[in-house]
Amino acid sequence: MNLNIVGLIIGFSLILLLNSKKIKLDMWISIITGTTVIGFFSLSYHEIFNVFLDSIKDTLTIKLFFIILLISGLGYLLKETGDFDRMIKSLIEIIKNTRVLTMVIPALIGTLSIPGGAILSAPMIEESGDRINLKDYKKTTVNLFYRHIFIFIYPLVGSIILTSELFNVSKFYIIKYNFPMMLVGSIVGYFVFFSKDNTQKNKTKKKSIKLNKNIIQFGFSFLPIFIIIFMALILKIPFIISIIVGVVIALGKNMKKVERKINLYFKRLRDFVFKGINYKMGMLIIGIMFFKSMLKETGAVSDISIIFKQTHLPLFVLIIIMGYITGYLSGMTSAGLGILIPVFKPMIPQSNLGPFIALLYTSIFMGYLISPLHLCFALTKEYFESNYKPVYKLMIIPTLAIILTAVVQIFL
Repeated sequence: MNLNIVGLIIGFSLILLLNSKKIKLDMWISIITGTTVIGFFSLSYHEIFNVFLDSIKDTLTIKLFFIILLISGLGYLLKETGDFDRMIKSLIEIIKNTRVLTMVIPALIGTLSIPGGAILSAPMIEESGDRINLKDYKKTTVNLFYRHIFIFIYPLVGSIILTSELFNVSKFYIIKYNFPMMLVGSIVGYFVFFSKDNTQKNKTKKKSIKLNKNIIQFGFSFLPIFIIIFMALILKIPFIISIIVGVVIALGKNMKKVERKINLYFKRLRDFVFKGINYKMGMLIIGIMFFKSMLKETGAVSDISIIFKQTHLPLFVLIIIMGYITGYLSGMTSAGLGILIPVFKPMIPQSNLGPFIALLYTSIFMGYLISPLHLCFALTKEYFESNYKPVYKLMIIPTLAIILTAVVQIFL
C-alpha cells in the first residue's frame, strides 16, 4: 500500500484516539499530533516543520484564527451585558405556542459559541416542556436537536465560516444550499418530537402595546449580531471588519451610569480578552490548516481520490459514509470539515458544487449531533436523566429526512 495512505490512516486514527473518551486530549492537540505523524511517512523533520510554519503564516489561517476568536467571545459579551437574557424574556412574551417556544429557545441559545451550551437552555426546556407534559427523553432530544439546528444557516457559526473559506465561496452560498435541510429538519422534528397531547392553549391575550415593546426589546438585544450579518452579507464588508464592529457595539451595550462608562467599557474589554475568548478554537483552526497543508504537500489527497474511484461507489455515498463517521468519532463539526474538505474538494464537480458542499456539511453534522463525544449531548442527557436509546430512536426519522433532503438536492 502507498506510504501516503498508510500514514493518513494511522494519523487519522491517532487523531480520533487522542480525542476519545479515554484520553480526552484537546482536539487541536490531537490534530497537530496526528498530522505530524502523517508527515513522517513522506517527509523529513525539517520539511514537516516548514509545512507547519507555512500553514501558520498563510493569510487564510491568520484571518480564520482571528475571526473564530472574536466570534467565540461575542456570545460571552451578549451574556455579560444582559442582552441574551433580554432576548429570551422577549421571546417568551412574543411566542404563545408552547411547542414552538420549546423549539425556539434552544435554537436561539445555539447562536452562542459556548461548548456545552445546551445546558443553558435545559432549565428553560424543562419549564416549557412541563407545561405540555413532555417526557424527559423528549426534552433531551428537543434540546439537543434544536440547539444545533441553526448550524445550517447561522453565518456566525464556525463551521460555516470554515467551509466558506476552505471552498472559497461566500457564506450566503453555503446557507442557500443548507437551508432546505434546516427547514425539513425543523418541520419533521416538530411532528416527531411532539404528540397531539403536547399542546397548551394559552387563553390570555397580551395587549399589542406590550407585544410591540417585547419585539423592540428583542431587536435591540439582537443588534450586535444583526449589524455583523448586515455588514457582511448585505454590504459585502470583509467579515473580520464586520465582526470587530459588532464586538465594539456589544462592549458598549446597556451602560447606565455615564461617569463609569469608560471604566466599565475597558473592564468588559479585558474580560472579553481574558475570559470570553475561547483560544482553543483558534488553535483548532491552526491544527486544521496544518492538516490541510500536510495532505497537499504529501500528495495524499490524489492517492485517496484514486482509491475512492476504485471502490466504484457514487461520490455522494462516500461523502455520507465518511462524513457521518468522522463527525461521530471526532465529536466536532469544524474538525470533521477541516479533515474531509481537503480530501473531497478535488473530487466534487464544480457544476454541482453547492449541493455537494451541503451534503458533506450535513453528513458530518449528523454524525456530530449524536456523538458520545458531543458535550451538549452528554450534559443534556445527564440533566434530564434520560438514556441514549430512546433519544437515538426519536432522532432516526428527522436525521434520515435531513440526509435524504441533501441527497435529493444533488440530483435536482
